[in-house]
Amino acid sequence: MVGDAAGQVKLRKLVYTASAAHCSAGRLLIELDGVKFGKMRLVVGNETSTLRKHRTLGAGFDTLAFRFEGKVGGCNTCAVSGLGGNVTATLRR
Repeated sequence: MVGDAAGQVKLRKLVYTASAAHCSAGRLLIELDGVKFGKMRLVVGNETSTLRKHRTLGAGFDTLAFRFEGKVGGCNTCAVSGLGGNVTATLRR
C-alpha cells in the first residue's frame, strides 16, 4: 500500500532491483488499485528497471500489485523459480 492518510501525494517512480539469484530475465507487471498501471523492462540478476509514471494519489492509501513475468531461458524452464528482488516507490507531497 502507498499513500498518506492526511493528504494527497504524487507517485513519481517505481524501481525494481533484481536479486543476485535472478538467473533468467523477467519483469514486473504492475496494477494500481486493480487497474493496469504499467510494465517494467526485462532484467537479470543485480539489474534495475525504473518505471516513471507520475500519478497523483488522493488522501488515503492505494494498493500496488506486482506480478512477475519470466522469460524462458537460463534457469527458467516455463516455471518462475530462482527469481526475486525489491521494489521501491518514490512519493512526493
